[in-house]
Amino acid sequence: MASRKSLGLATVSLAGRVGLVVLLASCGSADSWPGSAIQPAETLGVTSAALTPSGLTRGPDNTWTWYDQVPGAKCADGSATGFAVNPLSTGNGKVMIFLDGGGMCADKTTCTPPFETVTHLNYGASTFASEITSSSSKSETVNLAPFGSYTWSKTLGARGIWDRTSSLNPFRNYNFVFIPYCTADAFFGNRQDTSSAFPKVRTPSQEWFVGFSNFEIFAQQTQALFPTPPSIALVGGSAGGFGTLYNYPQLKVLYPETPVTVLSDSGTPFWTGDNGFSPRQGYWLLNFESAGVPSYEEDWLADAWGLDATHPPGVSAVTRTGAQRSIYPMQNALLGNATGNPDQFGFIEGSNDWITPWYLHLSVNGLANPSIAEGQTDFSANVTLSNVHTLWVSSSTDPNPNLRVWNQHHGFILDDVSVWSQSGVSSWLAEFSL
Repeated sequence: MASRKSLGLATVSLAGRVGLVVLLASCGSADSWPGSAIQPAETLGVTSAALTPSGLTRGPDNTWTWYDQVPGAKCADGSATGFAVNPLSTGNGKVMIFLDGGGMCADKTTCTPPFETVTHLNYGASTFASEITSSSSKSETVNLAPFGSYTWSKTLGARGIWDRTSSLNPFRNYNFVFIPYCTADAFFGNRQDTSSAFPKVRTPSQEWFVGFSNFEIFAQQTQALFPTPPSIALVGGSAGGFGTLYNYPQLKVLYPETPVTVLSDSGTPFWTGDNGFSPRQGYWLLNFESAGVPSYEEDWLADAWGLDATHPPGVSAVTRTGAQRSIYPMQNALLGNATGNPDQFGFIEGSNDWITPWYLHLSVNGLANPSIAEGQTDFSANVTLSNVHTLWVSSSTDPNPNLRVWNQHHGFILDDVSVWSQSGVSSWLAEFSL
């Protein structure tokens, strides 16, 4: 990948009608950057709203502007990163903040090849240009192995939630903010993984798990660019979907009076079975210790990512009998954020999504053929709040059913809006006050 400083000012043509991608690479020091009032990510907490930056300028309308090397924001490998904005001054003034996805890891084995379970450990201007354009042509064949492939009619930056040309897209008149995902921690973390509380089973990765602190920095930048939007949609897919729920309180600190809608695509905090241990609560549950010792993957994540310091305010830890440490299950975060809160929370998931149950170890005794049905059933039974909306996509209708059926799909909001109606996404989105 080309160095960020060598990129200078570049333009990349977008296939479709979104416009240009403008990549702004900072050639000066952090002190000369417009947002230099921001402190290093490691020192930030939920209450640091006073550090709101100033001096940023919006790029051209209907155009992606990448702000590179934002002070304090870094990727898992320690390299600097940035974020992107696509404003629309003629729109409705609302803001959509999107958290990208791409797997997760929590130890040296899963963070490095050949078992690397995350897409990006660094992310710069050229990565954004490649991701948002998807390909140099107007169509792209997406590999959905083992279910075949599908050809999109538009590139990523012009389809789904980014499609400004379709009346089916409720976000078409919003200002767009793109937050990259390169910290491998579902936007939960705020530490460098240099030590392990479980040295026999979890080797430190040495990675910077700082997605939580990155989010705060980028949210502050967003507030500087859009200080008084009528509403905000906090949207994410997969790991980014989990990140929307976990970082919602940080956004509300900056926008306490602004209505926020949270949409998590293929990142639902399911209740799951817990390998015979009790109580039946939590997620990502699996035994890594010897028989009879209740050790959970959550223990690994809390240890690697530093969840003790980042769990949402008001959300209590859960201490299990015999467990290695307290954990902070996402179900508690959901209920803590949604209970008594007028903001809307929404979750989309395929009824036979094959990626989510692999990560969450649903039906742990049959991982070769994981099932998500139990998680969906328990979620629906436990979360009955009127401001929490769910869409379990079970239709088998597809433009080419030989390639893929919808209920096996992982991620819907970045599909072409032309196929949203087939999966039920269009009508489901209409339920929200967007």
